Amino acid sequence: MMKENQNIELFERYRNGELSETELNAFNARLVYDSEFQEEFEQYKQLETGIKNHFRTALKSQLQALDEQLDVAPKKSNTIRLVQWSTSVAAAALIGFFIFQYFSKNNSHELAQHYWPYEAGLPVKMSSKGKYDEAMNAFKLGKWEEAKKNLQTIDSDTSNYFLGIISYEQKDFQQAINFFKKVNSNSAYYSASQFRMALVFILEDKLSEATTTLTQLNSKNTVYSPQIKELLQKLEK
Repeated sequence: MMKENQNIELFERYRNGELSETELNAFNARLVYDSEFQEEFEQYKQLETGIKNHFRTALKSQLQALDEQLDVAPKKSNTIRLVQWSTSVAAAALIGFFIFQYFSKNNSHELAQHYWPYEAGLPVKMSSKGKYDEAMNAFKLGKWEEAKKNLQTIDSDTSNYFLGIISYEQKDFQQAINFFKKVNSNSAYYSASQFRMALVFILEDKLSEATTTLTQLNSKNTVYSPQIKELLQKLEK
């Protein structure tokens, strides 16, 4: 049981991707500095997982009970029994479909959020002004539009990498994929871009593209190899 209940709605909105940019920045910051808030969120995730398992078990039990009822029910006309069976199965299938859709969407979001790496941004020079300084100052403060405006004036792999992250934060997932794809294979940001792109694929339920991207990246033995192996195992289930 969680210590506090006041944040349940906040957690639900976060898991469903419904927080505004300002709310999301505040949420992520609080996870860093507020240990009690972080613990409460972990408890919420555990509770959510338990509810998912309960729904799956309940649906399975209902279908088994339906089979048993049909086996022991008094014999009626074939037409009546067929209508009853069809109606019951359709209802169970419909319930199962909506449960599957809801949890699949949330599972994809949860998986991407869990493995999404933290990016601190480039260090800002104090002695002289660098070409990325204005963009990085805005990036570190979560001022995505300002950071994007400054980065779009610079044609580089670095800019495309950070523009991909900004697009992800703004929930423009296709744009994020487009930016990550632009990062050259000889760039220092290539592995990070490919890994993040795979996570966006997962978020978009493009699991085939995610698996292909992760498998190719895994062959290069990058810093993300442990996470990639875990993700590939999860995607195979």
